[in-house]
Amino acid sequence: MNLNEKIIQELKQSEYWTNKTRESGTTIQGLTYPACGSIGAGWCYLNGPMSINCNRLNQCGARTKTVELFGLRQNIEKEFAPIKGDPKRPARMFLESRGLIKSLKGLKYYYQQNCRNTGTGAVMFPVGKAKNGKTVANGRLLNPPHGEGKTHNSGSTSGHFWQHPGIEPDPHKETYIVEGIIDALSLIELGYQSIAVLASGQDPTKLDDLSFFKKITLAFDPDLAGARATKKWKAQFPDAEAIMPDPGGDWNDLLCSGPLEQVKKRFQQNLNRYHVNAQLAVAESARKYAEIYADFHDQPPGLFEHDGCTFFAWIKKHGDARNLVVERCGRFTMKVISYLKDTSNGDPQYFYNLQIIPKGGRPVKVIASGRDLATPRGIKEFFLTRAKVSYEGAASSAVAMATRITSAKQAPEVIKIPLSGLDVRSGWYVFQNFAVDPTGKIHHPDKRGLYKLNFREWAAPPPHATEKAIKPALNGMTPDNLHKLIIEAWGQNGAFAVAWMVAGWFVFPIKKKIGFFPHLSMTGDPASGKSALTVILNAMQGIDGEGTPISQLNSKKGLARTIARESGRFSALLEDSQRNERGFDYSVVLTGYNRGPLQVQAAFSNDLKTKINEFLGSLLFVCNQEPFRDKQEKQRVISLHFAHDAITDKTRRAYERICRIPLPELVRIMVLTLSQRKAFESEWFEAYQQAIDDLSPLDNRRILQNHALVLAFHRLFCKAHGIQHDLTRFTCELAETKCVTANEKNYSLADHFFETLDLLPEDKLEICLHMDTKKRLLWLNLPAAEQQIRNRGFQFAVNDNLTKAFKQHPAYMRHSIRHRFPGEPNLDNRGQPQQRRSWLFDANKFDD
Repeated sequence: MNLNEKIIQELKQSEYWTNKTRESGTTIQGLTYPACGSIGAGWCYLNGPMSINCNRLNQCGARTKTVELFGLRQNIEKEFAPIKGDPKRPARMFLESRGLIKSLKGLKYYYQQNCRNTGTGAVMFPVGKAKNGKTVANGRLLNPPHGEGKTHNSGSTSGHFWQHPGIEPDPHKETYIVEGIIDALSLIELGYQSIAVLASGQDPTKLDDLSFFKKITLAFDPDLAGARATKKWKAQFPDAEAIMPDPGGDWNDLLCSGPLEQVKKRFQQNLNRYHVNAQLAVAESARKYAEIYADFHDQPPGLFEHDGCTFFAWIKKHGDARNLVVERCGRFTMKVISYLKDTSNGDPQYFYNLQIIPKGGRPVKVIASGRDLATPRGIKEFFLTRAKVSYEGAASSAVAMATRITSAKQAPEVIKIPLSGLDVRSGWYVFQNFAVDPTGKIHHPDKRGLYKLNFREWAAPPPHATEKAIKPALNGMTPDNLHKLIIEAWGQNGAFAVAWMVAGWFVFPIKKKIGFFPHLSMTGDPASGKSALTVILNAMQGIDGEGTPISQLNSKKGLARTIARESGRFSALLEDSQRNERGFDYSVVLTGYNRGPLQVQAAFSNDLKTKINEFLGSLLFVCNQEPFRDKQEKQRVISLHFAHDAITDKTRRAYERICRIPLPELVRIMVLTLSQRKAFESEWFEAYQQAIDDLSPLDNRRILQNHALVLAFHRLFCKAHGIQHDLTRFTCELAETKCVTANEKNYSLADHFFETLDLLPEDKLEICLHMDTKKRLLWLNLPAAEQQIRNRGFQFAVNDNLTKAFKQHPAYMRHSIRHRFPGEPNLDNRGQPQQRRSWLFDANKFDD
C-alpha cells in the first residue's frame, strides 16, 4: 500500500466520509470538512489526497493536510517500516508525503534509524566526501521530538552544497539557491533547477565552486535567517536575482498547496510578488521597506517589521499632497502564538498568547487580556510591564497593533485548561511536557507549547503546570527495575504507596463508577523514610519536590486552590501532627473522599452563578502522628506506618541507588503507565471486585473497599509492566489493623477533665454539673468545677487548651449559656439558685 492508498483508506474509515461522499472524475466530493465541520463541503484529489479542501470559500475556504489529520507523518516509520528489499521505505514515504514524486527519480538517499537517540529516524542525502574519504550526508528527522532540531548531519557539511544526482545540470539554466534539500526538491518537482547550500549560515566564499552556474536566483526562506542569507549572498553575487515565498511558508508548503499543475501556474503568476518579498527582506531601512511595499501594493504597509523593530507607515494628506510617513513603534517584534479561550467562569473570555522579541534580546512569552489591548495607554503599560520593552507608537499605530493581535490567521484558538492532569471534558491528560490522549498515545507540545486535541481544538497546559515540572526522558529506568528498588528501600510500604499513586491517576473514572477514593497517610518515626518516599512518588508523577506543608502561614483558601489545581495526581500535605485547623480544612477528608467539591464561590456576576473548585485528585498526608480525630475521618484514610528500625544498610543502599536515577527517568513510569490507560480503565473494576473477594471478610465494609481498590491497581500495574510481586497478604494485614485503629477513640484533654470530675463526691458535683435525664443534656459550670477539683487536692487550671478541647469534643453543643444548678448555694431575689454561665453537651455522645 502506498501513501495515497493509505490516506484514502483512512478517509473511508473516518468520520469525514459520509453518505454524500463520492468519487467524481479526478476528485472525491462530499467529505465533511474537519476545521468547520460542514457536512459535504470537503473535497480532495483522488490521485493526490494530500489535503481536504473546503468549497465554502466565503465562510471557510481552508485546507487541511491529511498526513497531519491522520497522524501519518508522525507514524510513518510504524506504518511504512523498512522491509526486505526496501530498506529506505520510511524515507521514501516521508518524501512522498511532502509532495515529492517525479523528483525522486535518480535521487540518492537512505533511511537512518534512531538518530541522536531521539527514537525517530531520518532521511539522509549524500552531499560529498570529507577529507578522510567518508561520505558527508545532510538530512532531516522524520518526526523530531519536542526540543530537537529537525536537521541532521553525518559529518561536516561546511563547504558543501547539494545538487540532484539524477539530473544533469544545465549551466545556462536559471538555478535557484535554497537552504534545505527538501526546498530544492520542491522546486525541482515544479520543473526548476535548484541546489541547496544546507544552512542559511553557510559562507558562500567557502563553498565548492559555483561558477558552473551562470544564472543564479537566491530563494531563501522568508524569515530573519533567510533575510541575512540573502544579503550575504547578494554581496558575493551582486548580479543574482532574489525571490522569497510568502511569509509563514516555504517552497515545500507551496508545492503541497494544491495539484502540481495549478501550483506551477501559481508560481509563475506570483513571481513578481516573490521578488518583492526578497526586496523587502533586504531593504536597507524601514522607509525603503515602506516605499517598496507601497509601490507594489499601491497602499502603505501599516504595521511591519524591519531589522528587529516594529514600524507603522501611513499616508499623511495635506491638501493634494500625499506623504508616506514611517514611525517606529518599538525596538521589538511580536508574534501571536495563540488565542486562549477560558470558559472556567461560564461565559468565554479570550486571552492573547504573544511572543515579544526585543532587538538583541531573548524572546519573552506573555499573555495579554482584552483590557490590556483596549487603549493606547493600556498597550504601552502592558509592553513596559510584561515584556520590558517600550511601545513608542501613537494612538493610530496602537489600534493597528490591537487589530493585528486579534486577527492573526495563523494563530490557533486554544482551550485554556485550568487543571494540570486529566481534562475531564476532552479526556486528555495534559501536563507541561507531555500529554496522553484517550487512546493512550503520548504527545509532546509543539514549538508553541500547545497540544492538538483534534483538528478543531488545541489545548495549552495551565500556567501553574510549569511549577517544578519534570520533562520525561525518552529512555532509562524501566518500571520493573524501579519497583524492585522501591521494595528494597521501603519494603511493602513502598509497593503499596506506588499502587495507591497509580490508582490516583485514574481517580475520576473510579469516583464516577463507585463514588469514592481513599486518601493515604504515611506516619511513623522521624527520619524513617516517609519524606524520601514522597519525593520519589512526586517525581514519578512529574513533580520535583516533596509537597506543601500545612502551616499557619498558609491560608485555607490558598491551600484548597493548590489542591484543586491537580487532576488525576496526588497532592502531598506535610507535617501536621498537631492538626492545624487554621492551615487546612479537615472537612475535605470527608467530602474529598466522595465526590464533594473543595470550594464553592460566588461568581463575579449579577445573577446566581457560582464557581466550583472540584476535587479531582487525591491527598497524601505525611507526618509523624496522624491528625485524624474521629472514626469518620480515620475510615477514609489508608495508613502506612514507617519505623526507624526498618532502615538497614541494605535499604539505605537501595535508596541511594534510587537517588542516583535522574528525575526525568522517574517520570517515564507515569508516561509508560498512562500509555496503557485503556487497559487500566477497562479492567480496574473487575480487578477491584476480585480484590474484595480476596480480602473478605473484614468488619468494616468501607475499609475493605479502600484497601481492595489499591490492591486491584497493584495487580494491574504489575501486569502492565511484567512485575512479579504479591501484595495480598500485606494489604489484608493493613486493612485488619485499620479496622482496629479506626474504632479507637482519641483521648483528649476534655476526656481527662471529665474523668477527673468522676472522682468528686456526688454532692459536690451538683454545684458544677447538672444532667437532664429526659432530654439527655449536660450542663457544666467550669469555674465551679475548677474550684471543686482544687478542693480535692488536684493541681488543675483552666486554660485555652482545655476550652479548645471542649469545643472539639463530639458531645459539645454550645457554651456561655445561663443555667440554674441544683447545688448552687447562692440564691437570687426569688429564692432560686443563681444562674451561672455554663457549657452544654449532648449526653448521648459520651462514652459509657
